Amino acid sequence: MEIFIIGLLIIILIVVFCLKGVGKNQIIIVERWGKFYRKLTFGIYFLIPLMDRVVKRIPLLEQKKQLKISEHYVIIYYQIIEPEIYAYSAKRPIKELEKIIINLYKKANYLELSLLNEAIKYLGLKVNYLEKK
Repeated sequence: MEIFIIGLLIIILIVVFCLKGVGKNQIIIVERWGKFYRKLTFGIYFLIPLMDRVVKRIPLLEQKKQLKISEHYVIIYYQIIEPEIYAYSAKRPIKELEKIIINLYKKANYLELSLLNEAIKYLGLKVNYLEKK
């Protein structure tokens, strides 16, 4: 009887750890055997242990980031539009976005939204709005 209870507890633990819930405003990138397998949208999914691995949980809502460039503050409102590209483009895509914005601002002393979006397309991001303070 004790072996049955222990076995049942182990099975329940395995099932609980294999279930992944995805919220409405996020996407989960899953790898199988180290290669991109699929992206999970809203719902509950079962991942096979040791085969499937969650790479990133990616929020789809617009996000805000504040940067200090020289003596100016720039607030960036950005959104992730290509989750697969975002997950694999760079180790830290938001840091890359910051570097690009700082370099563009220092070269021209202003930021043009269309030019910026073209420069960050490879990160899977889109800047919706810029605000200077």
